[in-house]
Amino acid sequence: MHDICTDAGSITLFIHNDDDTPVEFVRQLLRNVFGKSEREAIAFTALIENEEKVACGPYPGPVAKALLDSARQSISAAGHGLLITSETAATKGACDLCGAPATGSKILLAGGTACLCNSCLLAIRRASEAVPGERVQIRLACA
Repeated sequence: MHDICTDAGSITLFIHNDDDTPVEFVRQLLRNVFGKSEREAIAFTALIENEEKVACGPYPGPVAKALLDSARQSISAAGHGLLITSETAATKGACDLCGAPATGSKILLAGGTACLCNSCLLAIRRASEAVPGERVQIRLACA
């Protein structure tokens, strides 16, 4: 396992499929360490069960390091072998939704950020206004 370079920019963490680690432990890890809601944790564990590995992030280097250290400590303390790895995020400058060149707009999400082009940003804004009974807030990290 290699250390995260906190100056590397954005880091994506990958939670690997592990048939030995209980699903409830993974859900608890996603809630307690990565700040996922119960619904997000359930959906995320379903993805992990169907894929070789699932991306979480990208996060700024220091945040990724703190999350990875905390997750590995929890995994070790529980005696599980769940593998979480890291990679430098390579999608800098591209929209995380459609892949088009992004304008530098990033939105803060629970547990990370997303880089969006203007078209996707407007589509998300329109969709959030159409959600009845819920207040959806989009916060720009930089514009």
